[in-house]
Amino acid sequence: MSGPFNEMWLGCIRSENDEIAGLSNCLLKGKNTLGLSGKVQLWMMHAGNGTAKSKKLVIVATIDQKIENTLGKQLSSPDYSLSFVRKGADVLSEILEKEVDLLILDLDLAGVMGIDILPVIRKMRPRLPIILITEDFTYRIRKLVAEQGVIYQALKPMSPNEAGAISMATERIMEKTAFAQLFS
Repeated sequence: MSGPFNEMWLGCIRSENDEIAGLSNCLLKGKNTLGLSGKVQLWMMHAGNGTAKSKKLVIVATIDQKIENTLGKQLSSPDYSLSFVRKGADVLSEILEKEVDLLILDLDLAGVMGIDILPVIRKMRPRLPIILITEDFTYRIRKLVAEQGVIYQALKPMSPNEAGAISMATERIMEKTAFAQLFS
């Protein structure tokens, strides 16, 4: 691998029944983590010095203050670092300058519209997971969503259920990317 992910990572996987890869003694920073239960948990440690991997970066691009506030609260997590941008040009700049793990893109942005930069983003970062927020659910938008590999499409105005769905989609995307990094 190249770039900031070129370091070797060790993974420790834990399931409810302790059967994954025969792992029975997983330690993270000297603490026994086997007491945790629930769905498969994934921890990543740097092989060199045991420091935890940095937070995942989620970019939320919208001019809608209500969406920004709602997602800011809904996605508040020690595992994610949220960055809010309002302009299409700023979205492109963030993607070029940082290792973005997820983009939540509202089609309504200042300057260049989200619909116009989506194909550019896909060329820059073909594997970047994208959640799209729009009030437009026409055939043209549905076609764009399918062509550009958008993971999830949320509708405006954003209801609490829609915000919860974005939160769940974000968690699943982060779990998948963390698991994939173990084997890449």
